[in-house]
Amino acid sequence: NLTAVNDHLFFSANDGMHGHELWKTDGTEMGTQMVKDMTPGPAGSHGEHPFMFRIQNCTNVNGKLFFTAYQNNDYFVWKSDGTEAGTVPIAPCYGFGIGSPVALFTEMNGNIYFFNEDVWGDDNFHLFKMDPDGGNIQALATFGLTDFYNSYDPQMVKVNNALYVA
Repeated sequence: NLTAVNDHLFFSANDGMHGHELWKTDGTEMGTQMVKDMTPGPAGSHGEHPFMFRIQNCTNVNGKLFFTAYQNNDYFVWKSDGTEAGTVPIAPCYGFGIGSPVALFTEMNGNIYFFNEDVWGDDNFHLFKMDPDGGNIQALATFGLTDFYNSYDPQMVKVNNALYVA
């Protein structure tokens, strides 16, 4: 989860009290701190038992960190400006079947595109777009999958002003 955003490196870590949470560093001891305790307690937001997903999908999009993590028992798409107040859940997040989410946050033409499943177990993967602030989320395409247990490895690449997905 090591992801550079502006002058900081974001990562997930467990300090032994909070469980795995989002942290950042400017490379100094004084500048290394937990960004937000998204799920208070020792379980943290990293998922500490089988079938829970880790903090993942960390992506720098125009100076903001987008990622997926738990808040209590629900998994969300998050955005962070590096402050506690500016680290907020945007939308529920699901993976295909029993798999973890593969968001692949990609910026194009002022929007952020990502993969998500509408609800757990609906056997469809959806391409969404949202504003850079995480608002105005719209479903653009639905990909039906027939085998619940096979992994789904979506791909997304931006070429000039076109977005290609597979």
